[in-house]
Amino acid sequence: MRLALLLVLVACRDEPAEQPVPPIQSGPPDVIAGAIVDTGVSITPTACRVVRETVLVVEAITPRGTLRFSNAQLVWKNRVLACTKLDRSWGGGSRTDGTHYWRGMLDFVCGTVTGKLELDCGGITPTERAQLDANREKSRQPQD
Repeated sequence: MRLALLLVLVACRDEPAEQPVPPIQSGPPDVIAGAIVDTGVSITPTACRVVRETVLVVEAITPRGTLRFSNAQLVWKNRVLACTKLDRSWGGGSRTDGTHYWRGMLDFVCGTVTGKLELDCGGITPTERAQLDANREKSRQPQD
């Protein structure tokens, strides 16, 4: 009887939910420089990630929340920020394996949330970096 009960308990135990496996980065580690200042408190991002929605979206993850840049706007802790300054320079792309990369600068003043960040996210390869550099140089040249 005890053996049967033990077998029933083992068979009915909760299985841990399978966690999705993130894609393997194809390049070097991410580079994150700068800080976000929220109401006078400086917060350093610890990671960044790039996702594709209708456009590429970059997120700077901090211990106090996530800053999200997409469609020329910033979202901090799930709240769209009204910015008086949002300077940015960026480029990115998607790979055939479904991963994405983003490199850029964000310099912003949005009420009590300000910051200046330099982000290389998604493991940018030397080939991708060369293409981003060429695109940046081309955009700086005068248009005919």
